[in-house]
Amino acid sequence: MAIREINYNSRNLRSSEEDKVKTYPAVVIRKSVVFPSEKVPIVIEGKELVETVETAVKGDSKVVLIFKKNGDEISIGVLAKIHQSWRLNPFSLGMTLEGLSRVKIKKFFTEKNISKAEVAELISEKISESQKMELEALGRSVYDQFKKLLQLEGVVPLMIASELQKEHHSPEKISDIVSYALDLSFENKLELLETLSVKRRLEMLNSRLAKELNIVKTEMKIQGEVEKEIGKAQREVLLREHLKAIEKELGIVKEQKEY
Repeated sequence: MAIREINYNSRNLRSSEEDKVKTYPAVVIRKSVVFPSEKVPIVIEGKELVETVETAVKGDSKVVLIFKKNGDEISIGVLAKIHQSWRLNPFSLGMTLEGLSRVKIKKFFTEKNISKAEVAELISEKISESQKMELEALGRSVYDQFKKLLQLEGVVPLMIASELQKEHHSPEKISDIVSYALDLSFENKLELLETLSVKRRLEMLNSRLAKELNIVKTEMKIQGEVEKEIGKAQREVLLREHLKAIEKELGIVKEQKEY
């Protein structure tokens, strides 16, 4: 049985005690990131992965998602719930799952051809009332900017349509919703997943959203100016054609020299 230890730095959260450590089937996800609260379809390939998922479904349908950076597993994973799964062929399987929470990965190993991870729950440190208010304000700022961006772009991703109808979300959930809904690179999403401080995540998103809003507004301004110039040119062409029609109707013909 091969076992790999994964180094870990708490970074504003602490792991639960040893009696809270649990072992789940584990799947390595490549080139995509799944956040807590995110619902996503995934296709996996490989006999061992298929058997791992089917083992999870036979149990409580929970599986640990493990992500890689520069070829190595990172120490923060996501505990997810498999809602549906179906065989595509003997060596590939499709499933829909929902991220539940970040977890600290203590060990990643294979046992009887089933990939497993030993994980510990991450527990947020207690914060003061003033810190709570600061987080609420920061979360509201991020969510408001995010909704403004969606309004300007005129597109609402289906995966968050239902979330937008809800009146209130915790700052932590806001950070995850915006993280998975924004069009970010794999590296940027991974950085947000690994950032355990909710405040830091919100600050990162606030900065990113402000930048995106400026870009979209600039693009709209340029597009408006281009359309204005095109409209002006079109109006001039139409005016010339209209004048020609009037001249023809009145029998006004310009003299032409013959050579």
